[in-house]
Amino acid sequence: MGNKANAVLGLVAVLATAFALNPNEESFKKYIDAKMKDTGSSWFERKLVSNISSLVYKREDYKFFSVINVPENETNYLGIFGLWIPLPTMNRLNDLKEDIERDLKSTGNDLKKQYKSVESDIKKRAGDLKKKAGEVQSDIKKRGGELADDLKKKGEELQENIKSE
Repeated sequence: MGNKANAVLGLVAVLATAFALNPNEESFKKYIDAKMKDTGSSWFERKLVSNISSLVYKREDYKFFSVINVPENETNYLGIFGLWIPLPTMNRLNDLKEDIERDLKSTGNDLKKQYKSVESDIKKRAGDLKKKAGEVQSDIKKRGGELADDLKKKGEELQENIKSE
């Protein structure tokens, strides 16, 4: 019983706070003014745009939050607890999704090309190494034969020296 009562009281407190802090058109004007100031807009530009925005864009009041749609930049602004939060519209989200899918496909194609290039390079280097290994083996056999001949001659010379002593 106590948990349910606490939950209900908590919900009532949150809703009462949301209702009390539901932002109005004036706060949206201030929000737009502050955002434009952050981007370096002049005082005149900020005042003009913030005043026009309150005339052109109508606030949809849902008592606990508000929504203002700005079609020029495909953004909805959610006003809740005294804050304005920019949210992209579904059209903008679809555009972003298509951009991301196109970029991923392009990146995938680039990675495939790089993979094929690296694979080709590895095969070429493996072939070069195999050829070099064959040359080394051939050289070892050749030198081994020469060493064997030299050792045989040295052995024969030692035997002759021993016989002559």
